[in-house]
Amino acid sequence: MRCLDELLPLLKLEANGVPDFIARNILRLSLQEFCQESDYWRVEVRLSELGDQLYRYSLPAGLIVCRLVQVQTEDGEIVLKANVDYEEPERGQLLLLNNITDSKPLKVFASVKPDSDGDDVSESLFENYREAIVSGALVRLLRQPDKSWSNPNMVPYHENKFSEGYRAARRERLNKNARHSKKTVKHRFY
Repeated sequence: MRCLDELLPLLKLEANGVPDFIARNILRLSLQEFCQESDYWRVEVRLSELGDQLYRYSLPAGLIVCRLVQVQTEDGEIVLKANVDYEEPERGQLLLLNNITDSKPLKVFASVKPDSDGDDVSESLFENYREAIVSGALVRLLRQPDKSWSNPNMVPYHENKFSEGYRAARRERLNKNARHSKKTVKHRFY
């Protein structure tokens, strides 16, 4: 894990004069939006059984679930489908709708984002998409009127860079999770 503060120098290159506490909060908002849009940051969540077919899941401190990405048996043999095999009656709970798992232990993967106090960034997210996250923060900062760091002319550039970043992250995540790829087949035309 990397710290959000490591992005401050990169942010201050283009928005000089921003107080650290403002820059940190804006970076956190940008990171939250990036994670929400891209589904890039994923973790395995821990399950604890509450009762008949009802489980509670928990995350490491400082993270919030954006959505449950995959629920499967621990051996990967059975993949459950949302709203068919399970549902989320409330945030943090998982209810199995039918007993297809035969009491096998479950493994749950969730897309996450930092909470309002979270300062941690996953290593791969930091390394691959830090410029996009900083661009998202710059959109908010440069748009502010009558500040020493405001520059409305650069907002469209950074908006584009931010949206291209989270789209690329989403494509990368979708390609990593593809179960099979379609191979090109040569056809004979007569």
